[in-house]
Amino acid sequence: MPNPLVNWSKTLSMVNGISKMRNIHEVTEEGSRSISGVLSYCKERIVYPYLRLLGIMGLKPFLMQSTTDTCKFAPVINRIYIVFVTMMLIVGYFLQYFTCFRRDRGFAFKNDTEESTVPRDPSVSWNRICNGNSVYIHILPNILHLSSFLYMVFLYRLHDDEQLPNLIERVFLQAAQTRANFFTQRKPVRTFQFLVILSITWIVLSCACQLVQVTTHKTMINYLPHLTLDAKHCLVVLMTISNSWQDVIQVTVIVSYCIHCYLLSTYLNLIHARVQQHSITLPDAIKEIGELSNLLKYLNNDLAPGLGPLLVLDSSLAISGLLFLFNGGNPLQMRMYIWDYISVGLTSLLWFSLFILPVSQIAKLTSSCKRIQEIGHLVRLRPFGYQDTLQDDLDSFLLFVTSLQMEVNIFRIPISTPILSFIVIIFIFGLSTWGLVSD
Repeated sequence: MPNPLVNWSKTLSMVNGISKMRNIHEVTEEGSRSISGVLSYCKERIVYPYLRLLGIMGLKPFLMQSTTDTCKFAPVINRIYIVFVTMMLIVGYFLQYFTCFRRDRGFAFKNDTEESTVPRDPSVSWNRICNGNSVYIHILPNILHLSSFLYMVFLYRLHDDEQLPNLIERVFLQAAQTRANFFTQRKPVRTFQFLVILSITWIVLSCACQLVQVTTHKTMINYLPHLTLDAKHCLVVLMTISNSWQDVIQVTVIVSYCIHCYLLSTYLNLIHARVQQHSITLPDAIKEIGELSNLLKYLNNDLAPGLGPLLVLDSSLAISGLLFLFNGGNPLQMRMYIWDYISVGLTSLLWFSLFILPVSQIAKLTSSCKRIQEIGHLVRLRPFGYQDTLQDDLDSFLLFVTSLQMEVNIFRIPISTPILSFIVIIFIFGLSTWGLVSD
């Protein structure tokens, strides 16, 4: 697979004599804002760690092309590693089922379950000791997570994915030609750093909630009643590691989508500012917007199918946990303590935040798309700076931007701010109504 960093080396080779920047402060303090220095910084501190993280998660080859060129066993190692990651996830799914572990509230044993009642006959129903419906609690959520993972593996491994480096390069090159107060070269780097810190915080809190849930209750394994206590503990530890790995993969996919949304939104805003500042000709603006439409198609047609199942999964887990708390727990479930309710509440907030993060970026990108579609009317009605432009070019620009189909889709459904507002209102109304009618 071609290395996405090759294009970076081609871009950087055009400028010689510029030292590599070690921090963004040095980049912006240079007398003239060095685009090559910023690109070099982004490559070393953003793109390369991002690609490395995808490799560790199994989404891209574990050994990159620079290693595969020197190691003849690298392709075999990459295949073995993806099989290992997939099996790790599948083992975790089965252990969740065997231990009655739910991702929204932890263990869900029935309150009358004792060690002596654990089924010894494999034909005995799972519902004998576990609370809830196994289809909705384990099978469907795990199918959603696994399908998203396999799709992203297919996308990143079988396609030459250079969209992120290409998009970062385009944003900084546009910014160099724009006198925009809303954009500095520090801003995208700080945004990337914020997303990384947010992701690490989310994973740490999720692991902490899992530790509380697995250490405060007795462990029981369905269909394996004769296991020793040490063996049960080992299986629970393995399940916790697999759950954490699932979380990291999910966070990686969602943050990757958010970074693309942020860069596309910034790119649109920069083009909008350049048109207002008359620092770009209308034919060049049409060309830039047309190329950006292709990048938006990549977001909708390639990245969105991997995000959709995770949004369904996260929203379901968040709502389930909140309803469980508002209902005061489940009387059929095992006894719960105050720290159990705290962990369930925090877990629900974590799943909700993982749902809100990409949705907020979608709303921001949708707003930027609408602004770029309205710029044609602004240029046509107030053509200051374009007095020398032919009337046909002005009309062509207006016709081009108003006929653009620039919208963000999830499951082929256009997502807009009114739709998101309607969903939030319905959710709040339904939750309030349910609280009024419930006993």
